[in-house]
Amino acid sequence: MKKELYPSVALFLGSVLLVAVTLGGKTDPQGLSTLPLLTLLLMSEFGFFVTAIGAYAGARQCLQKITFRNLVSAVSNLVLAVLFAQLGLRLWATVI
Repeated sequence: MKKELYPSVALFLGSVLLVAVTLGGKTDPQGLSTLPLLTLLLMSEFGFFVTAIGAYAGARQCLQKITFRNLVSAVSNLVLAVLFAQLGLRLWATVI
């Protein structure tokens, strides 16, 4: 895979994982989530790492050549990384 495409691929994969974690974390009336907690934590952590690396790669591309696509992918990956970190911490808070 080309290094130039990684921020876009990370953005797509992060978006899919965010939807999966958000929908999988919904609880039914009995208080059970759709997906097991460990699965949600693993997906959240993986999404954080993928999007954080995507933000780093996008920022490096912006330093070489600033284009709208590079800037949007870097900022979007950074926002997704922060969202995954918050989701993971919120999920851990339910364990304690």
